[in-house]
Amino acid sequence: MTPKTRDSGFFTESLATRDPEISAAIRGELGQVVSKFAKSDFQGL
Repeated sequence: MTPKTRDSGFFTESLATRDPEISAAIRGELGQVVSKFAKSDFQGL
């Protein structure tokens, strides 16, 4: 990685602070997955 593409704050800031829109989208998708998994009553595992 060259100095031009490196971002020193990448791992020091939370995604919610760095990009709230992407963070909200990820949380929404994960929430749907967890909800579907919980409703499945672990059938087929």
